[in-house]
Amino acid sequence: MPPSPYLAERIDQSWCPSCKEWTVLDAGWPCAWCDTILVRRKGGWKRPDIHGRISEPAARAIHARYETGTSARTLGRELYRVLGYKNAKTCEAAISAAFHRYGLPVRDRIAATILASTTKGLSPRDWHERRRRRLEAGLTLKGQERQAVCEGVKLQYPGKGKRCSRPAVYGSRFCYVHDPERRAEVVAITARMRAAA
Repeated sequence: MPPSPYLAERIDQSWCPSCKEWTVLDAGWPCAWCDTILVRRKGGWKRPDIHGRISEPAARAIHARYETGTSARTLGRELYRVLGYKNAKTCEAAISAAFHRYGLPVRDRIAATILASTTKGLSPRDWHERRRRRLEAGLTLKGQERQAVCEGVKLQYPGKGKRCSRPAVYGSRFCYVHDPERRAEVVAITARMRAAA
């Protein structure tokens, strides 16, 4: 079957990047409407009035979350169904394009890497610094508020007569052993342990 004559005479048409009008896209020739010398571009030029599904108010709302430290990839995973995209990857690309289109600042590669590999500005290996910050904030290893030290005095060796160094029970000034309300229970446990030994 001979090739169709229409394939040989096909004319490339697209949108002019300067005047935003539909024109014949011939490399090296000026646009039909303005004097812009056109260049051939794979896929042509995008129609100027189509900007995807993300409007400027939506882009600014998404950017407000991006400023708090949420990555564009995470935003794409969370919003691709809401915004009507097929998958998270296309939504992430559309969010990045919207940020660039409306002139919203984005993180550079180094800042994004630091944010992804640290928690609150600290690497997971900086446990000394994490411990120091927890002690300064008065928090325990699990992030709870640190209790005051027990006000009781040790009654047995070693350290008899010294101040107890255990944290007090929540809602009390004493630890479990020195709490006067639990004294009978502690004595019974001690007697049981001595009998077992």
